[in-house]
Amino acid sequence: MCNFFKLLHKSATRAAKKLKLEFNLGSECFGDKNPTDKICIIRPNEMALARWSLIPSWSKEVPGVLMTNARSETLEEKPAYRGLVETNRCLIVVDGFYEWFNKHKTLISREDGTEMYFAGLWDEWQGEKSATIITTAPSEWVSQYQDRMPLILEADEIETWLYGTAEEARALIFARDPDLTAETVNGQQSLF
Repeated sequence: MCNFFKLLHKSATRAAKKLKLEFNLGSECFGDKNPTDKICIIRPNEMALARWSLIPSWSKEVPGVLMTNARSETLEEKPAYRGLVETNRCLIVVDGFYEWFNKHKTLISREDGTEMYFAGLWDEWQGEKSATIITTAPSEWVSQYQDRMPLILEADEIETWLYGTAEEARALIFARDPDLTAETVNGQQSLF
């Protein structure tokens, strides 16, 4: 779930303005993003580049399994994520995420066309930041496309996720039902 997403420059700029952050990231964080690509994350008081697939700070090497997503139900159980809700929360701003539906690449985005804010966790390993997206059970609408979905925060929850206490942040980790829409992406007709 959520292994491809899209970010446009205008959405990152709008997010920076909304959160009163300086935006000076290069073009490598825009466009279609795949696991291990550099992505734009929002941490308290800054926007930063991070590798998309978490590498725990204590790891001896890059994990063989990609950690692009973290299941909300097991955040406290998995060693890679344990403690990060307390200290290393971030947002991943996106225009939409891709799913495969009926052998077609489908972009899922907000109905109103605004950017989405995924709840995420970050860490730093050998001087490089990395991040993962928290996922939850899908809404009824998303379940037709996938059995998981990103934890999409609403505008009034963003400040709490970034700056609130760990308990306040944990209270935001629940399944959601945002107003989303889907469109087939031209140029990619099939996986086969």
